[in-house]
Amino acid sequence: MKKIIVLVTVCFLFCLASSFVSAETIVLKDGTVYKGNVPHQDSQVVYVIQGTELIKIKAEDIQEIKKDEEVKKKDENLNFDDSAATVIKNNEFIVKLIYDFNGKYQIRGSSQTSSAGLGIGAEFYHYISDSVGIGCGAAIQNPRDVGNIAGKFYFLPMYASIKLRSNPTEPYKYGYAIGQLGYNIFSADSQYDDVLSDIKGGIYYAAGFGFVYDHVQFEILWSVNQGKGKISNLDIDVEYSKYTFSIGYVF
Repeated sequence: MKKIIVLVTVCFLFCLASSFVSAETIVLKDGTVYKGNVPHQDSQVVYVIQGTELIKIKAEDIQEIKKDEEVKKKDENLNFDDSAATVIKNNEFIVKLIYDFNGKYQIRGSSQTSSAGLGIGAEFYHYISDSVGIGCGAAIQNPRDVGNIAGKFYFLPMYASIKLRSNPTEPYKYGYAIGQLGYNIFSADSQYDDVLSDIKGGIYYAAGFGFVYDHVQFEILWSVNQGKGKISNLDIDVEYSKYTFSIGYVF
């Protein structure tokens, strides 16, 4: 069931990404008109998807590119400031300070509340379009305790990520949705090992949203860390879920 939820989340994010592709009308100097989605354009060439056909047009042959009114209105709603100049960065490196709220710790079918905790993280994104970025990241949690279980535990997640953002504007601000999927290392102190031995990592996944203002990032994330261990040679599944608030800086 959890795998299905992850797959549905990823599919939703990719579907949402397609809604960011602009519908535009391209008028050539010879009077030819193309109308469709523009997945890429630069100083040399413009690609337009018209129906099921991908058309390559030299930039020097184009007289005008007009954005459809409906899409223009949608883009205006996505931007924080329509009067500001658009700022596009092809790559981003982010460092952030993380605060984990009290979480839910599940083991052997029972659930207990874990303590809040801090962490640090770093992420890198490469944008395959103005609005869609793919990347990777990692985080380190400080040790935290749970219920009446002796000792402390923590996870170290490493993940792939997809980020869908509105058009960034000066002074580099935009809103975004994010999804993460990866693997986390599961670790604990000696007291915890007395309760659950031979611990191993497992799947990590998360989803959330945030915004960037003047390179400062604010983010809310829901995440799940999974692991395994043994009690008297019996295999035990561990799941740690929580909400997280983080503040970071975008380079």
